[in-house]
Amino acid sequence: MIVRKGLRRCFNKWVKGAEMLNGLERGVNITKKVELRHRARFGFKKWLSQAKAIKRMEFINKKCDWFANQR
Repeated sequence: MIVRKGLRRCFNKWVKGAEMLNGLERGVNITKKVELRHRARFGFKKWLSQAKAIKRMEFINKKCDWFANQR
């Protein structure tokens, strides 16, 4: 005869293990999404600073040309 308490204990161990694995998998997926967002944000900020530097350089060159024409 099988002891029902022993079966219940084994089943509960199996359930806890499955929940832990699902939790780990979910955590990995969330971490992956967060990392992708971080990389996208970092890439955009880098691109934005490069674009601002190019605009600033063009503005300075225009000002230098304007001063050269004034003298």
